[in-house]
Amino acid sequence: MLTECQISEISSLAWVPEHLVEYVVAVTGREPHLIGEYLCYSGPSEVVVVGYPLRGSFQSESLGSCIEKVREAFPRMRIVLLAPELPPVKGLKPRGRQDFYFKLELQDLRPKAKVRNMLKRASREIQVLSTREISREHIGLLEEFLASKGLASQAQEVIRGIPKYVSQVDSSILLSAWSRDRELVAFTVGHIARGPWGFYMFNVTSPSVRVPGACDLLLYRLISEARERGKRFLNLGLGISEGVSFFKEKWGAWRFVPYKEAEYEAGGILRGINAALRFLRPS
Repeated sequence: MLTECQISEISSLAWVPEHLVEYVVAVTGREPHLIGEYLCYSGPSEVVVVGYPLRGSFQSESLGSCIEKVREAFPRMRIVLLAPELPPVKGLKPRGRQDFYFKLELQDLRPKAKVRNMLKRASREIQVLSTREISREHIGLLEEFLASKGLASQAQEVIRGIPKYVSQVDSSILLSAWSRDRELVAFTVGHIARGPWGFYMFNVTSPSVRVPGACDLLLYRLISEARERGKRFLNLGLGISEGVSFFKEKWGAWRFVPYKEAEYEAGGILRGINAALRFLRPS
């Protein structure tokens, strides 16, 4: 278990969303651990290793050593690894998912003409409010959004953790886009860490009420908030799809670090040995 002092220090070093301990704990309920420069989160049956070092550049050897320590500390649990590259650890199998985190530099950022036009258009149609309260409208929009996406159960669990995250974590930011008819058309959740980074965490839009430029205006407000608080960079999260990647790239963000997933099934080798021994035993 991490101390408040450790969590504060980690926040000052965070540069990927999984470094935000308070966020991960709020949406998953997992327990955080720090092994060297790597964060890990343990649950009932698995441990997630965040293979992005808090300090220094990525080194395959140090991550491999971290996984060995996790195996010793949690000998009967499945290990899930998130990392820019997969270390050569025997028994570690790629899950197949690959993506990139997007980075936006804030200091000299100036949106392109098309984006500025979208911002002006959206500003005539909606009002963006910053609050700390998740209302009934937010919950309703969240459920409508989930029903339209058909996401995997694990992704749904994380998204349903948004209200708890916003209400419990003071570093989170809730920006809501309201139409003239007082309908909630979209909302964005951001996070302002203690260091030079801000984070674009979630963007939830209405499948039924669409206002062109609403997401652009929400992102612009988050950028403004991050700038006011002295942040230099914004992590816009993963590409997810071509459409989402295009949205981030049109703002000037670029793919700055890969994202890969792998899994190590605890006891896999031992099960194979035991099965072989059973086969060889005389009846």
